[in-house]
Amino acid sequence: MTPHWLERTELLIGPDAIERLQKAHVLVVGLGGVGSFAVEFLARSGVGTLTLVDGDVVDPTNRNRQLQALSSTHGQKKAALLEARVKDINPDVVVHSHDEFLTPEAMRALISQPGFDFALDCIDSVQPKLNFIVTALQAKLPFISSMGAGGRLDPSKIQIAKLERTYNCPFAKHIRKRLGREYQIKKGFPVIFSTELANPESVRLTDGSNFKKSFYGTSAWIPAAFGLHAASYAVRKLSGPLSRGRTLSVFARCGKFVENACQQCLAAVDALLESDHRFRVGHAGNITDLENNILGMLGVLAADFGKNAKAARGNVGYRHLRYHFQRFDDVMSAGGFAQINPHKRDEAVA
Repeated sequence: MTPHWLERTELLIGPDAIERLQKAHVLVVGLGGVGSFAVEFLARSGVGTLTLVDGDVVDPTNRNRQLQALSSTHGQKKAALLEARVKDINPDVVVHSHDEFLTPEAMRALISQPGFDFALDCIDSVQPKLNFIVTALQAKLPFISSMGAGGRLDPSKIQIAKLERTYNCPFAKHIRKRLGREYQIKKGFPVIFSTELANPESVRLTDGSNFKKSFYGTSAWIPAAFGLHAASYAVRKLSGPLSRGRTLSVFARCGKFVENACQQCLAAVDALLESDHRFRVGHAGNITDLENNILGMLGVLAADFGKNAKAARGNVGYRHLRYHFQRFDDVMSAGGFAQINPHKRDEAVA
């Protein structure tokens, strides 16, 4: 049963997704500006078990960007502070905190432990990050890795892509080169990066302790936005393959549609989308009406045709309907159906 405090999340993603999140175990390595906010969002999403790793303590310079860094927490362990915070958010969460910098051997020992469903690499030093990536890939542990968040100001430039598709990020370029040269790893895992060029005048050299030779100046919001992207990616992966909440979860339960049912539903969808006087004005209420109509149709199809069949992702009708749901996401962010061309449907799913 979904806890009352997760009622709003359940309305968005459905009870089955909530249950999957409650059973999930996520590893977060690095609890600075990126990792601390990622942990916050994971906890508030209902993730049931968290393993938090960071050997650092709060420094006064952390206060501009790290969630647990306050004037009252200077010198305290970051992992312990976040553990207490997430338990205050969700008293039922299970937290394993490690307040140590992991050696390559300790990294392998940790990641090789059974039970992790997903991992977030929020490490900001090169060699420990390489150790994590190589070990996670060898262990076949799903993860997402944060690249360089420093020296930037524009959160709209943040993206998620495979490492080999990153650009304008010197940190990602260096990681890519080291992985290829030393470990023969050139691609194959998702990262968070920014296309904004880092300000080269904001770099400062360090004494080289804790594997860090330099650092960029940082804003309060860019590391947090990286953490938001990391947590969002993890939650969407853990909660299920579809992302439109209850509408799509009903669709997922329909299983294999018989062809005529697909075509009937598709025709009804097209009729709604082509209706200028109700669904092209771009108002949020009309979008909701449209989704509710689709939801009703899919519910009928699920009851009539989908109870005992397996999903057939190659089915033409299935692909058309998936395209329409993708268009709903586009419409929500674009502001109305007038900006979407429904006649490109067949071209897009070909």
